[in-house]
Amino acid sequence: MNLSRYREAPPYFPPNHDGMACLRLQGKEAGPSTSMWLGCPKALFVTQATNTELTIMQQLAIFGVAMLTSKGASGMQGASLIALVGTLVVVPTIPVAGMVLILGIDRCMSKVRALVNMISNGVATIVMARREPELDQSKMDVLRRLDNTYPNKRRSMNTKPIIAASLALCTSYACAQSQSVQIYGRLNLGLEEVNTSADAKGQNVSTARLSNNRSVLGFRGSEDLGDGMQAIFQIEGTLSPNTGAGSPAQRDTRVGLEGSAGTLFLGHWTTPYNNSTAGLDPFYPTTAGYMSIMGNGSASSTDNVTDTSSFDRRQQNTVNYWTPDWSGFSVRTMQGLNEERPASGAKPSLTSVAAIYEQGPWYLVATQERHHEYQGKGLNDTGNKLAASYRFTDTRVSLIGERLKYEAPTGTLERNAWYLSLSQQFGRHGLRFGIARAGDGTGSAPATQRIGFIRKGPDTGATHYTLGYDYTFSKRTSVFAYFTHLHNEKNGVYDFAINSVTVSPGAAARGTVLGMRHNF
Repeated sequence: MNLSRYREAPPYFPPNHDGMACLRLQGKEAGPSTSMWLGCPKALFVTQATNTELTIMQQLAIFGVAMLTSKGASGMQGASLIALVGTLVVVPTIPVAGMVLILGIDRCMSKVRALVNMISNGVATIVMARREPELDQSKMDVLRRLDNTYPNKRRSMNTKPIIAASLALCTSYACAQSQSVQIYGRLNLGLEEVNTSADAKGQNVSTARLSNNRSVLGFRGSEDLGDGMQAIFQIEGTLSPNTGAGSPAQRDTRVGLEGSAGTLFLGHWTTPYNNSTAGLDPFYPTTAGYMSIMGNGSASSTDNVTDTSSFDRRQQNTVNYWTPDWSGFSVRTMQGLNEERPASGAKPSLTSVAAIYEQGPWYLVATQERHHEYQGKGLNDTGNKLAASYRFTDTRVSLIGERLKYEAPTGTLERNAWYLSLSQQFGRHGLRFGIARAGDGTGSAPATQRIGFIRKGPDTGATHYTLGYDYTFSKRTSVFAYFTHLHNEKNGVYDFAINSVTVSPGAAARGTVLGMRHNF
């Protein structure tokens, strides 16, 4: 039985043509009242598990917000978790990451809630139909008399096929809904020993720390609209297992349409300049990531004025279009809207385009990004990047070349850089190597000009290399270890783009890391 056609039925039970109340089966995980009732205990469980104290006003606020967020939790299996995130955000002291504690049991309980809700809807139909009154009592009496006329046949009936069919119906219904919404995530932590030969004060500093490598928790799904078209959505948030901090939608988040003509979506997303080559770095996104040099730093979530230097960025307020695949060739485009109005009178915006060819062992990229009036009115920055990757069975070699040019009020600032990586897999064992090289800053700007990590003048370049090892327990779980070294020339000021250590000119930064990664 196909239940998908009932999902849009309104939440009431109108009479049919001859007066009998008809049941409209809802494609729900639970009703609004059920979701509200479950949302509050879930939120309170997270607070107790994380030892978070709540005032009476905070508890009332959770109850009030749960009454609103539960209205959307009756949509499909797993939707109540999204409502829970919205509820927890009301009290900032409650770590959103705590909801991971209930992900496993919730998948089991959601099936039970769907079954209970379906039975309760059936009972409620009869009760409300009698009360309105919309129930045809004469027909119900006829059915009751027929049931009493053949009691032996009723008792001798083999109910096992009915029970089996009911369980199969509920199971297929739950599975169909779980295909509509997917809960996914990545937990990536590293135990690091890092040091710098000269920090901002010129002192040698060594630190042991536990670093989060951009762990995430997300929800994504789609709805079939017919004629090969589907609506798509994704809500992806940050997650910090080492501190308990997190934000529900600070990473790749979007809503859009996908079909034979391509994908059009709106939201908060990594630029094509970024996502077209990030996969070529085996250490992305960790402390050893190539963003220390390539892209001039990293901006995990930014707009047109918060970070005006990085070309490795996730941009807010964007319109995106990705073409379909044409025999391995595709194009990704992004336009960052100019919503900000800085005091200089500039109208900053972003345009990013990537042309990608992926066929057989080859992966080729040509990409460009333009930052319009980021440094001031009438001044534009551009980034150009070419990349090639080739896979020999279990070996992959990648090479990237980049040129960045900034137009500052005092003149231009330019820099060339390249990156080379090598990955080799031996069964469960993997060896990784990456090296990035930044040239000196050049251009017409004065020697004191600096944008991000790039400085004008001689001996302002840097070299960053990393050697690592991975051991794969399964497709989702692995442990890793690596040594990374970032060497600045005499006037260079490059630093780790993620989990920075803060360096002074000419300093070196090193790190030895042991970590674990789990995807779900």
